[in-house]
Amino acid sequence: MTQNTSTPVRAAALALLLAAAGQAQAGDCNPEYADAGGLASFGNLTVPGGVIACAGFYPLNLNNGTSDALTTVQDILADAAWAGYGLSTTGRLEQINTSVGTINFSTPLSGLTLVGLHWGNFGGGSHPAGNVTAFYLFNAGASLDTFTVNVTGGLSNVAIWATQPVPEPASWGLMGLGLAGLALRRRQPRHLSRG
Repeated sequence: MTQNTSTPVRAAALALLLAAAGQAQAGDCNPEYADAGGLASFGNLTVPGGVIACAGFYPLNLNNGTSDALTTVQDILADAAWAGYGLSTTGRLEQINTSVGTINFSTPLSGLTLVGLHWGNFGGGSHPAGNVTAFYLFNAGASLDTFTVNVTGGLSNVAIWATQPVPEPASWGLMGLGLAGLALRRRQPRHLSRG
């Protein structure tokens, strides 16, 4: 009679995967949750241009604004895979407690934007992805009012951690004048003095 070792092996593999979830590498959503109805995919958000990068899943609610949460987000942005984007944060800018898919922050989103999504009870609490946070980087363009979270089962809250400020009209005007001045300077004829 042969002994079935698949159950202990599966349990050990799941334990290792759950332990690794807390140490997920920035830039990669943990593939452990790929079977959770698309929870780990970049397709979780519908934003113009799509999602650029994803980090997670990290255990617990990291949108809670604690110093530990801030340290985790700062570590993600400092990681080599994310450092080239030039984002930084000193704290959560805004959080919405929601379980619906359409997200509309009062803070205007523009340029590179980092949001955190927390699923508090994904899969009714029976799935290992329950009570996790993932971070998504996308380009909000000049101004983005809303975006859509495609996997809402268990969604608890969404927070903005970083977004680039929209240049004010006066800044655009000054930049335009500066460029016009440079263009005019190049067009002026150059006189050579002969002596």
